Amino acid sequence: MKVSRFTQVALVLLFMASLANAQRPQNQVIDFAIAPQQGASINLNQQCQVPPNSEAEFVAFFLVVEGNDLDQLHSPGSHGTVGPTAIQYRSKSSQSSWGRWFDLPPGSHSEVSPFKLVSELVFLDRKTSAVECRIQTSNPPGNINVNRLLFNFFSPKAVVPNLNNPNHFESGGARGGLNCPLPPYVTRTGWGCPDGQSPSCNPPAYTTVSHLIVHHSAGANSSSNWAGIVLSYWNYHTNGNGWCDIGYNWLIDANGLLYEGRGGGDNVRGAHMCAHNTYTMGLCVMGTYMTVLPTNPALDMLTQLLAWKSTKEGINPVASSWHSPSAVTLPHIAGHRDGCSPGYTSCPGNLLHAHLPTVRTDVEAFINGGCSSCALNTTVTSNFNSGVHTYKASGTLDANNDISGTADVTYQGGTLVKMNMGFKVLPGATFKANLSGCN
Repeated sequence: MKVSRFTQVALVLLFMASLANAQRPQNQVIDFAIAPQQGASINLNQQCQVPPNSEAEFVAFFLVVEGNDLDQLHSPGSHGTVGPTAIQYRSKSSQSSWGRWFDLPPGSHSEVSPFKLVSELVFLDRKTSAVECRIQTSNPPGNINVNRLLFNFFSPKAVVPNLNNPNHFESGGARGGLNCPLPPYVTRTGWGCPDGQSPSCNPPAYTTVSHLIVHHSAGANSSSNWAGIVLSYWNYHTNGNGWCDIGYNWLIDANGLLYEGRGGGDNVRGAHMCAHNTYTMGLCVMGTYMTVLPTNPALDMLTQLLAWKSTKEGINPVASSWHSPSAVTLPHIAGHRDGCSPGYTSCPGNLLHAHLPTVRTDVEAFINGGCSSCALNTTVTSNFNSGVHTYKASGTLDANNDISGTADVTYQGGTLVKMNMGFKVLPGATFKANLSGCN
């Protein structure tokens, strides 16, 4: 089928209705019905004005395409990546010309359907005034027919959790026996969930957890409104994918702050691993980690969260076992891609996925150290040729000379990344730390 021209037959601005006792944020949908024409290729362009919102910190955008044989708009086995066809977008502000085109692949968590395709979620500048999308292909497989485009815009204003408000912030769980504590976290109410602490799924489903699945969000790596980012994923998962709640159980921002995800409490079953969610807990490090690693605070929080769940459920963080829903033997700490068919998704990003062996050993060391980032009153000697190593200690640090005080030293791949004391350690050298107390 060829769509070289289109007739706009509907332009409808839909506002999501308020739920009882909960004012839902507005997901603004602009709906274009497309009149298809016969042909051997698709060449469709559609521009759309962004509804203004003066209080917005950013504009979260995704595209929904409806029609037939839409599962052919990306290569089989390449879910979440651009296939032989191109679905792309560009944007502009009222004061600028159109920017360059970017690929707009299917979302890595959206279900493949012949009749509906949901793009990934992208974050645009708050001053964005218009978005243009295009679908182009020649000799498409199947009998592709595009008959509807829905531009979804979500513009949350600044959401600032009050960490002194018990409804916004929980101090986490107390340590009991050999269990590591649940770290402090921002509650659903704290990041502005329209359903508050109540589960959005009615009723929520629960599972026994044996595998801990690490994701990245494939979104922005920095933000001044991380709570608004979490709320945007709630909107994307509910109003885009059609789920009852946000898919992840937990989310971590670049500052190392932890956010409660899907409602229902511990062991609630999420929606995050290609429909193989039973026996899993899904945690998302927000950002894109194809070529960079998460920040050290984010990795530290990831270690603490994984250690809490590992000790609570008796999970060996460095072992593997059979995961029946995905029909594979999975590491107990695994990446999203590990439980899906080959090529289904790149999540949690190439670099973070390659770093998971270090995450597993860091979690094991954290547990063995008494749920602390370093063991007290011991001498640690490490070669920093690979991985990321962080020691936070007060005492004497020996590195070509003696330094007293507090130091935070991080190596990555043999390269000095961070050291707050100002003395030099040669990349790849052995670094000896006499630790007398952890911060």
